[in-house]
Amino acid sequence: MAEKAEKAISHPEVYFHVGLGKVASKYLQFSVFPKFKNIHYIPTRSFYRCIPEIRKGKYPSYLVSREFDNQFEREVRKFAEEFPDAHPILLLRRHDDWIASQYRRAAKNGFTAPFSEFTDLEKNTGRFNRESLDFYGKIMLLEQLYSHRPLVLIYDDLLQDRWAFLDKIAAYCNASYDRKDIPVKAKHTSYTEKQIRFMQWLSKFIPFKNPNYSKTGIIKFFQRIPVMLYRYSILYTAIIIPKKWLVKGPLIPPEELAKIREATKEDWEKCLHFAANH
Repeated sequence: MAEKAEKAISHPEVYFHVGLGKVASKYLQFSVFPKFKNIHYIPTRSFYRCIPEIRKGKYPSYLVSREFDNQFEREVRKFAEEFPDAHPILLLRRHDDWIASQYRRAAKNGFTAPFSEFTDLEKNTGRFNRESLDFYGKIMLLEQLYSHRPLVLIYDDLLQDRWAFLDKIAAYCNASYDRKDIPVKAKHTSYTEKQIRFMQWLSKFIPFKNPNYSKTGIIKFFQRIPVMLYRYSILYTAIIIPKKWLVKGPLIPPEELAKIREATKEDWEKCLHFAANH
């Protein structure tokens, strides 16, 4: 006799990690969330098909992870239309520290313009403008769209006490994990300023824009291999390049970061207060 099919769960609990990028997202997605017990984790590579998977109701609870930056409002609104009762999880990093990390990533990937063109809060131009740095506004948007109060965590707390940080996420998701299963090393290591400088210099002559990859995971994986090998061979070649050959001065002027920190001071204090009073 054929086994009876499991009854679908009509209203599973959904936990939605929404970012931000460059706030330990890769570490959580690859090293932590897959180790959570008592919850079904849908990895970021499967985000595009998470809605129909959750609708099947095969598991009583789901954890979805996908970091958003400039796409934040569009994507959290879209997800809220399907799952307004989801539990949002938002990780934040102090504005100036966060934007500096974003710039280093962009420069590593071939962005050649100076930091002042990457973000300029006075002119409100660049890849990240004032709206992008309105972190407290993102918290309020999550409160507006979802019926559950978002869990807001601060990146510095992860650096200070990894286990207390992860315990908060696990408790919020009604999940558990074994500490021995969680690596303490970050998923991606940072590159030196010299490596990034070399990539920026070379990118002026050789464009490194990502091609239009397939949405199919295995095809995308093989498409990325030659691009990644080429890019990282350049980054590691930079180790032997004399520093004096490259542009002098800091990659990111400290005074520019100081301006951002001062301009976002009030916003950051609101975020810290919200996170501390969860």
